[in-house]
Amino acid sequence: MKALLNEIIQNSRWSYPAFGGKLIIKGRILSPIESQTVGISAALIASGIASRKDLEMIQSIKKEKDVNEENADQLFDALKNFDADKILKMARNQDKVLCQCICSGSMDEGVTFQDMSVCHDEKQQKASQNRLWVGMFTEEDRANMLELCLQGHKKAADAIRGQV
Repeated sequence: MKALLNEIIQNSRWSYPAFGGKLIIKGRILSPIESQTVGISAALIASGIASRKDLEMIQSIKKEKDVNEENADQLFDALKNFDADKILKMARNQDKVLCQCICSGSMDEGVTFQDMSVCHDEKQQKASQNRLWVGMFTEEDRANMLELCLQGHKKAADAIRGQV
């Protein structure tokens, strides 16, 4: 039983080479309920950002890959309806996921790890306490770590099923 529990525990965690590999970050996946909650929240916020019609119109212009005089007016009209506050709210929800899931970091290529936390407020970051502001992650690092947090549960469950 110990071996199976260790496998389950290992599958609940991830590591990621942030900042060009200078800092290896370890975190945990979200539980199924946490993942569902984040997904529902994101869907609700996204539905308030713009109407379905506006989103479809933007997608059609994106597929054309060419903004011309005719569709530029349509694009501008659709973008006028975007709610920037909702986009910021979605980003804050993503920040919360990262703050919740990141737990340690390594600067020696993963040989040793130290407890580390990520905070919401820039004024709370403090190197002596291994606390980093979530706003310091690059867009790519942020997206990849969010993916690990959110999609990790499915991958972990699949891996565990393969072991049993």
